Amino acid sequence: MNEGVFKQMVVQFCEIDDKVKEHNKHIKELKVAQKDLTDSIMNYMTDRALEVCKAWEYGVLTLKTVSSKAPLNVDTVRENLSKILSDQDMMSKNHEDLAMSGAEYIVNTREVEEKKSLRRSMIKKKEVN
Repeated sequence: MNEGVFKQMVVQFCEIDDKVKEHNKHIKELKVAQKDLTDSIMNYMTDRALEVCKAWEYGVLTLKTVSSKAPLNVDTVRENLSKILSDQDMMSKNHEDLAMSGAEYIVNTREVEEKKSLRRSMIKKKEVN
């Protein structure tokens, strides 16, 4: 490869890199707009107890709700241990029962978090033979 070809490759690389950056900036703007629309659509669907929205030729929008328990962290464990240690009924148990019921208490009393998301799926068109 000679120096002229190398320079041409470097210029081409830089031009492509500039285009990629420009497209990524545009994609970021589109994602912000999409997020705003998603929030509005999810609020509308939630207020009207809708789980599915037909979007004509664009497919179907589905509002999904996922419930999960909050993760365990030091503060949660410390807080729940404090409650266990101040509970006289709990402390009157033998060590094994205390360990079992204490662990169950810590794991089961975590807050439940609900997350909603909007999914779009396309309707498959039937092929005519």
